[in-house]
Amino acid sequence: MKTAFVATVGKGDLADIRPALVKSISEANPTFLLLFTTGETKTNANDICQTLNRAETDSRVHVLAQPKEDVEALFKEMLDAVTVMIREQSIEPANVTADFTTGMKSMSAALVLTAVKLGLGRLKYIAARRDEQGKICLGGERTLTFEPAGVRASLLLDSAVTLMRQYRFDAVKQLLTDMPEHLLSDTEKSSRTCLLNLAGAYSHWDLFRHIRFKAEYDQAHLGGERALLPFKASNETASAVMGLGQALKSGQLSDLAVVDLINNARRRIEEGKYDDATARLYRACEMLAQWRLCSALGIVTGSVDLAKVPDESKRWLESCRSPRDDIQVGLRKAYRLLAEMRDSIGEQFMADKTLPEVLRERNDSILAHGAKAIDPAACSKLLGLVEALATKAITDYDSKSALLRFPWSR
Repeated sequence: MKTAFVATVGKGDLADIRPALVKSISEANPTFLLLFTTGETKTNANDICQTLNRAETDSRVHVLAQPKEDVEALFKEMLDAVTVMIREQSIEPANVTADFTTGMKSMSAALVLTAVKLGLGRLKYIAARRDEQGKICLGGERTLTFEPAGVRASLLLDSAVTLMRQYRFDAVKQLLTDMPEHLLSDTEKSSRTCLLNLAGAYSHWDLFRHIRFKAEYDQAHLGGERALLPFKASNETASAVMGLGQALKSGQLSDLAVVDLINNARRRIEEGKYDDATARLYRACEMLAQWRLCSALGIVTGSVDLAKVPDESKRWLESCRSPRDDIQVGLRKAYRLLAEMRDSIGEQFMADKTLPEVLRERNDSILAHGAKAIDPAACSKLLGLVEALATKAITDYDSKSALLRFPWSR
């Protein structure tokens, strides 16, 4: 197994730092040695390599070009150098030890950041006992080691929160599932469990599995952690989602189902998934007509009862009979029927020349019957038109939209 040892090299103003580093490196006996120095400490680094009989084939002294006080610049330079070493030497990051005992504080900080970023196997620090003059007492050193993976895991929890905000629930679940739990503190373990449940819950809602949302959300046990509070749904919202799921399971359409579809489309627009958003908006527009016909007039679009429609509608509805002898109507004919029954929503749809035109773009899209991608501007326009229609049809549309919105959504 190939290993590497990376260290910062200081000047040693109060004592010779070379023996301690030589001892640390000798104990590790790495396949490859990388030493970070400044122009002032290059001699110390070369002496260490010479003492250890290291050649250019199994060691490298990297003189830092960046200002030695600039932690961020040093971090980027070290990150590049260690990444190149890992690639050239074909060494796994987990098999790399980083020693930040000597060198300026800015160098040590940059090396620690590099180890965390790359997931190096161990961070090492030699704690020396000093005399009254501050000089190191040889033989009194203590070697402290820890895994930067623990710090990295903590940072990844923050990444999971960011992914949650972006609706990337599968990525959250994958990231947290792969995270070694033993590296986390008790509070971090609690956050991880909570985030896993939240990601599962909102994923169910996003995929229209409304009933399953509440079951998993209730397991999240959200406490007072500030980072997770944006994902806390109100009791009213959780109950509304549950009720929506139960209604849909029984085949019952509702105004809340229309609102939920439009909100879902908004999230797809935020992600830049305009074809997905357009498909949802088209269905929301169709569902709005279906719900309106059923709730207000007792007409089901999948099996229209001619006894309930005006005479003028019966003639063209006869041409809509299916092979099973049911009369079935799609989006446009549903709105035509609403208009002929003097329903304001149907009249608005039929009078609006823009909405049918924008809906035709959906038919030409690759997710419908065509071969082109939806234009973002056309998708945003469709959202506005469908929402205007829904606002007219649904009582308290804005409050219902807010009720069925993810807590952190726009």
